[in-house]
Amino acid sequence: MTTIEAQIPEPVLQQAAELAAREDIPLAEVISRAVTQAVGAWSQESENALRAKCAGREKFLNAITAALNADSPDCSRLTTVI
Repeated sequence: MTTIEAQIPEPVLQQAAELAAREDIPLAEVISRAVTQAVGAWSQESENALRAKCAGREKFLNAITAALNADSPDCSRLTTVI
């Protein structure tokens, strides 16, 4: 692990301190977990945005049409498009 120095708004720090006390864990652990979770969510949003650029309604509809027209047993075929 690496130690960093960061500025945190006082109300956020107070909430983090209260959470640490309630959960009986060190404040540093609360902050580390929060940063880890936030970075993960932020990364996922970026990944989703990248994927959205490659996709589109037309590609989606083409995939659905291909699935509807695929040779497969009747019980596994899509029958309607919403």
